[in-house]
Amino acid sequence: MSSTPSTPLLTTPSLLMPSFRTTLSTPMPSPLSSPSTAILPFPSSPFSDALSSYQSRTNIDFSKHPLLPKLQNCDSPDRIRTVLHQQAPEFDTSCLTTTVDVLYAFSSTLGKCIGMEFAPSYAILVAIGILLEPVNHSGVSQERLIDLFRRMQTSFQRLKVYTGVPLTERLKDLIVQFMATVLSILAVFTKSINRRPSKLEAALPPPEPQDPDI
Repeated sequence: MSSTPSTPLLTTPSLLMPSFRTTLSTPMPSPLSSPSTAILPFPSSPFSDALSSYQSRTNIDFSKHPLLPKLQNCDSPDRIRTVLHQQAPEFDTSCLTTTVDVLYAFSSTLGKCIGMEFAPSYAILVAIGILLEPVNHSGVSQERLIDLFRRMQTSFQRLKVYTGVPLTERLKDLIVQFMATVLSILAVFTKSINRRPSKLEAALPPPEPQDPDI
């Protein structure tokens, strides 16, 4: 006798700083409570707001980025991971395994936002790929990226129970809100690593290496 999946809270952990800690106080409804298999466009806000904010902060237009068609043409999570790995072959992308699995599943079950050319999942995947690009990756330590992606993966792990099952409209709304928050965090992170150092920062000597035994 099967049991209905539990309904965890959708929580975005503090990926960058405490102010990014966001908890949706309403427990997630059961994905089986109101079956609906139709994949229909849904109002883009708040995701369109997060997308506009990302583009404003980073000057990156997802619709024109070469990664978008590459990712959209992938027919499995493994192919998506291959594309992301090609962005930075030296980077250990195992910290993105669950995130990619969940985003790929939601790319079809959620559908597209009204007025958007792509599903929210692909916006997040492109944003991840941009962080892995060599020109950007050279400006941030692997440890910092791995920490970011591991925290993301912890959050997406909680959503895995909702992949591959009919989603209620309320559940779709909550998932899209969660994705909007993730995209906003990626925007701030991307801007922070692409920010050119000021003249004062450029003149400062590099920090001395810390003793690993301390």
